[in-house]
Amino acid sequence: MTADDPIDALAARLGYEFSARSNLTAALAHRSWCAENDGPPSNERLEFLGDSVLGLVVTDHIYLTYSTLPEGELAKVRASVVNAQALAEAAVRLELGAAVQLGKGEAASGGREKPSIHSDAFEAVIGAIYLDGGWDAAQEFVLRMLGDLIEEAAAGPGGQDYETRLQ
Repeated sequence: MTADDPIDALAARLGYEFSARSNLTAALAHRSWCAENDGPPSNERLEFLGDSVLGLVVTDHIYLTYSTLPEGELAKVRASVVNAQALAEAAVRLELGAAVQLGKGEAASGGREKPSIHSDAFEAVIGAIYLDGGWDAAQEFVLRMLGDLIEEAAAGPGGQDYETRLQ
C-alpha cells in the first residue's frame, strides 16, 4: 500500500478495509480501460450488483426509520437518494474519479469529471464492498455516505423534489 497509488488513497477514504483488494480494483475498472488492457472485465457487473444493494439498503432504512411516511413519500425519498446525481456527488466527495482506471481517450476527454462515470463507479464500489464484507459492511458504507441526504429528503414532502415542496 502506497500513498502515491490512487486506489490505495481511495481505500483509505472509503472507511472500509477490503479483505481482497481485487474487489476494489475491479470496481474501478472502467470499460475504456479494459478495452485497452487485456485484464479483468469492466466494473459493469459490480455496478449492477451495487445498484441493487444500494436500493435495498436505502429502502430498508427508510421503511424502518420513517414509519409514519406513506408509500408514496417513501418512494420519493428513495428516488431523491438513489439517482445518478446524488451518487455522483457522493463519488466526488470521496474523490473517486482519481482512482477510476480509464482508457487514454476517456481520460483525455475529461472522463474523471463525468457524473455518469462517478455514479457508476460509486455503485460498483458498493457492489465490491458487499461482495467483500457482506450486507452489514455495505449497509454501513451506504448509510455513512448517504445518511444525511436520506434524512434531508425525509424531512419534508417531496424530499429533494423542490417543485413538489413548493406546491
